[in-house]
Amino acid sequence: TTSSVQLLKKNKSTITTTTASTIPSGGDGGDSGGFRLRPHPDRWGQRQLGGDSDGPHSLDRMMEELHLQGKTAADIAECLIRTPLHPRKIAAIKSAHAIGCDLRIISDANQFFIEKILEHHGLLGCFSQIVTNPTLVDDEGRLRISPYHDLRSPPHGCSLCPSNMCKGLVIDQIRAAMPQNEKKMFIYLGDGKGDYCPSLKLGEGDHVMPRKEYTLWNRIRSNPTLVKAEIHEWTDGEELEKILLHLISTVDVEGYTKTGRMGKKREERETGMFLDGIIESMPVFAKELVAGGLAGGFAKTVVAPLERIKILFQKTPRGNGASVARIVPYAALHYMTYEQYRRWIILAFPDMGRGPVLDLVAGSLSGGTAVLFTYPLDLVRTKLAYQVVGSSKVNIRGVVNNEQVYRGIRDCFSKTFKESGLRGLYRGVGPSLYGIFPYAGLKFYFYEEMKRHVPEEHKKHIMVKLVCGSVAGLLGQTFTYPLDVVRRQMQVQRLSSSNSAELKGTIETLVMIMQKQGWKQLFSGLSINYLKVVPSVAIGFTVYDVMKSCLRVPSRDVIEVVTDKRHSQPSLHS
Repeated sequence: TTSSVQLLKKNKSTITTTTASTIPSGGDGGDSGGFRLRPHPDRWGQRQLGGDSDGPHSLDRMMEELHLQGKTAADIAECLIRTPLHPRKIAAIKSAHAIGCDLRIISDANQFFIEKILEHHGLLGCFSQIVTNPTLVDDEGRLRISPYHDLRSPPHGCSLCPSNMCKGLVIDQIRAAMPQNEKKMFIYLGDGKGDYCPSLKLGEGDHVMPRKEYTLWNRIRSNPTLVKAEIHEWTDGEELEKILLHLISTVDVEGYTKTGRMGKKREERETGMFLDGIIESMPVFAKELVAGGLAGGFAKTVVAPLERIKILFQKTPRGNGASVARIVPYAALHYMTYEQYRRWIILAFPDMGRGPVLDLVAGSLSGGTAVLFTYPLDLVRTKLAYQVVGSSKVNIRGVVNNEQVYRGIRDCFSKTFKESGLRGLYRGVGPSLYGIFPYAGLKFYFYEEMKRHVPEEHKKHIMVKLVCGSVAGLLGQTFTYPLDVVRRQMQVQRLSSSNSAELKGTIETLVMIMQKQGWKQLFSGLSINYLKVVPSVAIGFTVYDVMKSCLRVPSRDVIEVVTDKRHSQPSLHS
């Protein structure tokens, strides 16, 4: 298979990467390094039908025999969708597509096989062109396969390729169709005999990726000087992904998100040009910051009524004016720093891998960072919420003639700072950190872990994201809710009229609650909190993912490969 990747650089030049990858067919199996779409029909035809084989015609006769046995095209499709694909191959294709690469397939398999497998794995939309032997399902349900080149016409004249398809000729056609004033670069992946001709078509500045120990690799290795492109061998899906994304990153790291617009009409490119310019000029961390802030603000707005009800069960509350003002910067920092911590941890501790420990650590650190930067806003929000005019249940100092202690966010900030200084603005930050470290870590862990178990074709569904997010938030909140109650009582204890000594620590406050109100008070409002957390976390994760896509943020796999400059790539040209 061949895929072409187009990248629009800042200087408006075009870089086209043509990737020939092997797409599986009967089993990516163990290493799943390269994927073959058919079980070697030439050899099958020679064994079963006798005589010489002519590629697609022998496979067509195979389909005829299956039809005579009662097997329909639907039966064949059912077999094809069970074809395994190495998860890193899927990730590599999706990553290249997400950053705007124009992927193309050139294969001497056939249209039916390729499309069914790609569609099942959610990859069909990643490719702009599939050049292969055409297929047709007739009225009787039989799959018919024809050669790409009409065998009744004079042959294509290439002694290196089979008569039904010359992939090198297809590469020439792709080059010819591109504007001549634009720079082009090809990356070609392959493993078979038919991939040698297009490899020879590549020039300096291009790249070819032969699968090690396969036909293409052996032919190149026999005389590598014939190939002008830089050669990068690979053995399995994981190595293929690493090398491919690294090569893309060396083209133009800053220009990733500029791609994918080359095939659009001029008027479509010009529409929204100003907005596009703003988006493209933003660094990745800024896009993640914006996506996180919008996700948090939207989620908080949706569940604001339930937030008030929840606090009512913890203490007598009032006011939501500061909620969104606090949640937008908090969520922006929370999501953005999670992504940043992931990258830093992967670079600093590569042996940790990309599993649960990474999610827990990055989630905990990001939660703590967000709390430290936004805690004064949370304190103000809580004080305003607990401020009740003329309440008979709670005697609030300063409530005289039904006047409020604080007139708004700015007034609350000013008075708190004058009374207690910076320390007053961070009163109760201890239990907040104690609570956020496990909560944020568990929340991201549960969300990422559940997504790992979702079939690839369902991962983009909104409902899947909503369910994963809601369950993650619910489980994380259950384990850390008591610390949330302690935190809020510490934040507002100065407002309550009391002759008892002021409680200064987390443990003292926890003991006081259990002695005076019982241990059940530590879980007061938890049930109503579930009603808030389920939509809040679910909406937050979902909107964040959607906004990252709208802002053209590259996938984590791409960014992590781009930022990791320590790994050298294997090459036959050393």
